Formats: sequence, structure tokens, C-alpha cells
Amino acid sequence: MSKQTHEKTQNAITPLTNTKEAVESKPTGQLTMAAFSGPLPPPAILAQYNEIIENGAERILHMAEKQSAHREEMEKRVVRGNVLNQTLGTIFAFVIVMTGFACGTWLIYLNKSAAGLGTILTPLCGICGVFFYSKNAQRKERESKAKSLEARSKS
Repeated sequence: MSKQTHEKTQNAITPLTNTKEAVESKPTGQLTMAAFSGPLPPPAILAQYNEIIENGAERILHMAEKQSAHREEMEKRVVRGNVLNQTLGTIFAFVIVMTGFACGTWLIYLNKSAAGLGTILTPLCGICGVFFYSKNAQRKERESKAKSLEARSKS
């Protein structure tokens, strides 16, 4: 390597702290940030999708409509399932209590009054216990959701 090449290399490696450009800095760009919430972007941004993808805005709207329809269908299924569970629970509770009454009445008829009375009261008390427990659980769940919504609305 020649002496002249070596000097050029050393000049190219000199730190910028010794130059005027390092002291004077000028902004070279701008950062812009936008945020939105919800399934769809604002109309101005939505229109820009058409410039990038053919029918981009229409495709995004179709996707949002499909997602909304899917969510509504899932909510309907959950509601139907809950109604079915409540109906079946009521029917089974009725069958259990009536079976207990019938068996208890039969035992009382056979002069086994203590066993008959126990057979009548056991399913009745069990059903009452389940009823009160579920009502208490529902009340706690409602209170929890109310607190959650209240906290969400404050923020």
C-alpha cells in the first residue's frame, strides 16, 4: 500500500466528532402515528387500501361483515345452549323430586315413616341447595361484570 493511499484511508476513518457536521444536526424525517379502534379503519385510510389492493376497501368491509355475522351466530349458539341446559336442568330436577316423593310416599305407606320422610326431603333439599347456590353464583358474576364495566368506563 502506498503512502498516499494510506493517508486517504486514515482521512476517511477520522471520527465525525472532529467535524462541524457532527455538532450541527438537522431533522431528516418525520414520524407520524395514527391509531384507531374497531373493526374498520377510518374512511380516509380505508380509501387508501383501494390504491394498494384492487377493491381493497370492499374486501375489508366484506371481511368485517363476515366476522360480525360469525360472532352473532356464535352468540346465538351460546344463548340456545344455555336455554337448553336450563330447560333440561328443570326437567331433571322435577323428575328427581317426583321420584323422591313417590318413593317416600311408598315407604310411608309401608309403615316406614322415617325412611319415607328422609326419601322425600333429601332430593327436595338437594334441589333447593343447588338453586340457592346457582343464584348466589349468578349474583357474584353480575357484580363482577358491573365492576369490570365501571372500571373500563373510567379509563
